[in-house]
Amino acid sequence: MTDPGEPYACAVDPTTGNLAVANSSDPGNPYDPHYGDVAIYAGAQGQPTRYYSSVFTQPFSCTYDDSGNLYILASAEGYDYPQLVRLPHGSGPFEQINVDKTITGGVNFDPNVQWDGKYVTVSSSTNSVKDPTDIYQLSISGSHATVVGTTELTVRAQHHGRQSWIQGNVVLGIYGPGHLNVGVWPYPKGGKPKSILKNVSNPQDGQLWGVSISVGSSH
Repeated sequence: MTDPGEPYACAVDPTTGNLAVANSSDPGNPYDPHYGDVAIYAGAQGQPTRYYSSVFTQPFSCTYDDSGNLYILASAEGYDYPQLVRLPHGSGPFEQINVDKTITGGVNFDPNVQWDGKYVTVSSSTNSVKDPTDIYQLSISGSHATVVGTTELTVRAQHHGRQSWIQGNVVLGIYGPGHLNVGVWPYPKGGKPKSILKNVSNPQDGQLWGVSISVGSSH
């Protein structure tokens, strides 16, 4: 597979097996060479079909729901806060989704969008030393999204950032000063981490960026 863009996040469509890659920049973007795109690989192989939008400038997270709709969280022209957009059933055009709460991020925290098995979720936090990280569960109807539940992770944004992963009744995310550990929180209860996987990354190797779970056999 080849992609002229700069990949930032990816997701697999459970209905087709297609792979979506959110590129933070793409020199071939017809709107602006500094804008990103979404590249979709049929069957997770070969050459991608690239989708561009004048709505978002740089996508930094994406997820599919169980119907094959692709949701992207991205910075957007004319907006101070990240915006949620949707690519319905893997085809254009993009649709902007209006969320009834402001999604915030910061220098050390990139908001994340993920399907939790029932809801599309988005994470939100600031760089304040007092603010927790919130995961909002969204009920989406047309172009509107309503927050129907909130999971609060009691961890400062400076100590939890990048991409997280919801798997069943836990959420995993980068944890601690330097982003070197992985925290495991109960989901959707939230609160304090139930466990911490320490020193997953050596400081000399750089910070951790994302986390995922590989689902294997029962053996």
